[in-house]
Amino acid sequence: MAESSELQQLMDEHFAAPWPDSVERGAEYRGVDAVMVDANIFGWATRAGSLTREEILELSQSCNHLDAAIPWIPLRAQPSFERLVQIARLTAANSRGVAEPDVAGWIRARAAPERRTASARQQRAAIWANANVRANNRDAAADRVPAWNFLRSSSTSACLW
Repeated sequence: MAESSELQQLMDEHFAAPWPDSVERGAEYRGVDAVMVDANIFGWATRAGSLTREEILELSQSCNHLDAAIPWIPLRAQPSFERLVQIARLTAANSRGVAEPDVAGWIRARAAPERRTASARQQRAAIWANANVRANNRDAAADRVPAWNFLRSSSTSACLW
């Protein structure tokens, strides 16, 4: 419960604070769009406790990217984005029910090579099967249409006849 009230207090402070003058809207700092990360994290924070696993993963990744970009953000604006990192961490903790989320372990589990390989193999097999079906259908259609019908209806037929 204490985390929830701390999250609400941080969100109220962040919402009441003006946008930092030293940060240009649409500017990127080490690949992080300041406006978008602010909007995304605040949006996820409004739904703390009801986020899906994918949303929590996106939130955690955004938090990590923002945390790494803070040294490149103008000095006067850094406290605002540090508060945003705290909001993201508390949101992830409230959504998963743990004090400190194990983001690295979760990312490793989702990107396990054996799962990725099987999925890629299945996707390639489906693509090849689909391509073979289309090729067989195209060949069958070509067998049904005599070639001379195509020549007579083409725009170059006047030259050929």
